[in-house]
Amino acid sequence: MDEVLNHDIEHDNPKRQLLRLLRILTSFYSYRELERRLNIPENTLWKYYSLKVMPEKETAVKLLKKIEESGLLDSIIKDLARDKGYETILSGNIGIYELISYMISNTVRNMKIGKVFALPDNYSAIIASLIAMDNRLKLCLSDQNIVLIDSICHTVVVNNRPVSICYSKECLDKKHKSIVVGLMYSTSFVTEIYRFLSKYKQRVVGFYFMFGNGVKEPVIQGVEDVEKPFIKIFFNGSNI
Repeated sequence: MDEVLNHDIEHDNPKRQLLRLLRILTSFYSYRELERRLNIPENTLWKYYSLKVMPEKETAVKLLKKIEESGLLDSIIKDLARDKGYETILSGNIGIYELISYMISNTVRNMKIGKVFALPDNYSAIIASLIAMDNRLKLCLSDQNIVLIDSICHTVVVNNRPVSICYSKECLDKKHKSIVVGLMYSTSFVTEIYRFLSKYKQRVVGFYFMFGNGVKEPVIQGVEDVEKPFIKIFFNGSNI
């Protein structure tokens, strides 16, 4: 996941980004462990996180680059994928939602995305909401329990049961580059979602899924390579 911090952090707000990263990291590591891995005194990290001291911009940039080089974010994903089932990943630590949204935000920040679509589950809605707030995107939620009068719906079959995907007309009325966030990847599901959104002129450039059931090559069927959006799966081990 080398792309996670591969944007120009010097032109973002490095102090804010550092604070957010420390909040994510301290959800998984103690300050003492971070001191060992980053070679930064735990007291210094604590002061930055608690806003007792604010680092200079240059210092914040250096710390962000050090975190990037440490591979800590990759390690969190790998450790969770190796040691946990997906129920534990989803329910055990709120930091996982911040981590995934942070990774997605940093890969799409320079792609001129206009919308983020969440598939109809609570976990996707949380992550999509964080991404939308972080990047000031239009948020399009699909809630099977709340269908607005002006909603446009499409029914797909997932694991032999029908699932209704409903978005407001406001989310589908203008053509925008967009991404889709979902919980569990399946080829038929992502293909149906892509066709549905494409029907309403939504240019989907990427799909992000938490889990992939060990699929080796995620694909969207019947789409020309030149138009095919990318698919990113975060946890895709056989034990997930």
